[in-house]
Amino acid sequence: MLEVTARNFRCFRERQTARLAPLTLLVGDNGTGKTSFLALLRALWEMAFEEREPNFKTPPYDLGSFAEIAHSQGDRGATASTFEAGFLHENTRSNKGPRRVRFTVHFEAYGAAPRPVRLRAETEEPDDDPPARRVLPRCWAEFRIPERGPLSFTVGAPGGEWELRNTDSESPHADWYEALTASPVVREGRHELPSFNYYIRNMWKFSTSGETFPNVRGESQPTEEEWRALVTMARLARPVHSAPFAGAAARAEPRRTYDPAPLRGDAAGGDIPTYLADLAGRNDKAWRSIRQGLEDFGREAGLFGEIRIRTPDGWAGGPFQIQVAKCGPDSVKGPYRNLMDAGYGVSQVLPVVTELLRQERSRMFPPAAARGAPAPQRGGHSRQPVRQGGRGGLPTCRRDPQRPPDRPHPHRCA
Repeated sequence: MLEVTARNFRCFRERQTARLAPLTLLVGDNGTGKTSFLALLRALWEMAFEEREPNFKTPPYDLGSFAEIAHSQGDRGATASTFEAGFLHENTRSNKGPRRVRFTVHFEAYGAAPRPVRLRAETEEPDDDPPARRVLPRCWAEFRIPERGPLSFTVGAPGGEWELRNTDSESPHADWYEALTASPVVREGRHELPSFNYYIRNMWKFSTSGETFPNVRGESQPTEEEWRALVTMARLARPVHSAPFAGAAARAEPRRTYDPAPLRGDAAGGDIPTYLADLAGRNDKAWRSIRQGLEDFGREAGLFGEIRIRTPDGWAGGPFQIQVAKCGPDSVKGPYRNLMDAGYGVSQVLPVVTELLRQERSRMFPPAAARGAPAPQRGGHSRQPVRQGGRGGLPTCRRDPQRPPDRPHPHRCA
């Protein structure tokens, strides 16, 4: 994401744009929209890449109903009947054609909840792009999703605008047309949103077999060059596996002894002790990797030098304790102490650093179902902490040999 826009969303009445950097800090008083902005990032990602209706009440961000999300002008002012949001996405791996796609979504009230009713994707050209890259025309695609009835899908290019609609009842693709324009499917109480990639590729496939589409503007069908631009945009808009991690303030509640519990995600870090104990008992290789990263950070920050999981009764699946040992200036290890006795700072920082290490490990060793490509090489990974202002920093991720060491890696953006 390069930038995010919002209008009539919470406290953002006028259309406002926030540009994102590799590391972006939000600073402001209470009620100035910091939490709203973070919730919007996650909602936009869910719609654009996970293709599902967002839930603005998912922890750790609960924004309430449509009336609480749409901008209100106070006691005497009316609440906006619609709000919109969007973001500019760049695919730096694209060597031909457009690299940037702008997504825009319009919301209206559906009962008490906000529901996307219009989704638009359009290509943009960076100002610094060389003319040699601008070989394909600009294009766009748009869904309109009514409360009842079939949806509509339109694509556009410099030569005109065309709608996905069947004008021939004898068409061999009649069943496909009916399925593509049907109302979105509802799963687990949330609508599945249509896919730009899927719809554009089907329109292109129909056109190669002789199908024509009704003209909204213009007289001819899309040219081969315009189809190439649309298919390239569809490729940029296809779903991805890595979504933003929505965190919350660490509210660590250290315990002297933890009871084993099912592994459930907790944005505030409450699942971290169970996660560490599960690794220590089930996956020694993964546990040694995470433990090494924690100990590197703990030594650099001066908080602790070693960490271990202890089971008082010797049973790996039973109650457990987290213990740390401090190291002196000469790397002399002190006695192991219970997390409760090691100071509140250790229990506060443990969930944050562990989550970063867990995210890093999931990128280096993704699940088999999500790979789709050979696992990345391990040789370039560095766990040495980065010094920030003379204090310990967070563990680094894979180093890019062409990236200067003083520039943060883009995947480290949080």
